[in-house]
Parts: sequence; structure tokens; C-alpha cells
Amino acid sequence: MASNEAKIEQLKLLRMFIKGAAYPSSFEKDFNFFASEHKNFEKTLYGTNCYAYALQLRYYLHYSANNYEPGFLDEDYLFNNTFESLKEGLIRDCNLLGIDLNEVSETETLPTNTYRIGIGWLTADDWHFIRQNVNGTWSEKAGWGQIPTNMMVLELAKENYKEWDFYSVSKKR
Repeated sequence: MASNEAKIEQLKLLRMFIKGAAYPSSFEKDFNFFASEHKNFEKTLYGTNCYAYALQLRYYLHYSANNYEPGFLDEDYLFNNTFESLKEGLIRDCNLLGIDLNEVSETETLPTNTYRIGIGWLTADDWHFIRQNVNGTWSEKAGWGQIPTNMMVLELAKENYKEWDFYSVSKKR
């Protein structure tokens, strides 16, 4: 059971995300947003991991806080070391943030103002999120302090993880 102080901090964080201070009102959907010449580069570099990068969560969280993991906004969520549990954390966060999330194939055509993310699973300690760019290529962020990189071929990422699921992402509000 979390302490009262921890619950208060969690509620503050959730309110900030819901107000939009940490989440864009429209999707950038473009790898260039995170390029080194862009004003958000440093926050992206040091304040996000692959999960935050894929969902475009833009609030700086120090890596030691370990907050940017699926389910971080839901105090009732408990990761149980399975791929299904990881996806459940993603779904819970998206529901709280007002993100419309739908399971899709890796190739189907998506509606306007929607983009695709991929979730790769190897073990409870080794999973990865990637994001599809406007031009159809994929990009990723390897972790805290890492530069987002453009991957031209999805198969390169898929070689490292044994299971993959794909989702379309769009704003509900």
C-alpha cells in the first residue's frame, strides 16, 4: 500500500498530464520534433524513455524516479511480469490520458491524426516501445539519456524481441 505522500504525488502527476502540461494537444508524429536542433531535444534526451517517446509524453521525469513505465499513472495497477500485464498498463495510462488506443496490424492503413506504436517483449525486464513516423519509417529511443534514432526497417527491431503487438494512437479529446 502506498503512503499518503506517494498517493498525493501520484495525483499531482496525473492532474498535470490530464491538463495537458505534459501531453501535446495534437500529435507531432514526426521524428524531427526530437531532432537535436529542436527546443525539446534536451527534455526528450534526459527525461524520457522508449515508452514516453512512443506516446509523446513530454514531462521531464528523472530516470531514478522510474515513472515512465506502462501503468505509472494508475495507482491500482501492478505489473505481474507478463506481456499481457505490460499491455494492460499501457491501456490504463491511455485511458487516463484520454488517448484512443486500438490494437492494429503492423501494416494496415490508419485514419488521419493517428499513428502506430509497436511493443516488443522478450522478458519482464526487457521490453521496448517504438513509434512509426509520418513517412512510414520507425523510430525509437533506447532509454534514459539516449538519442532517438530513426530505424528504416522494422525487421531490425523485431529481431531483438520475440513477441510484438501494434496499436493505433490518437487523442480522444
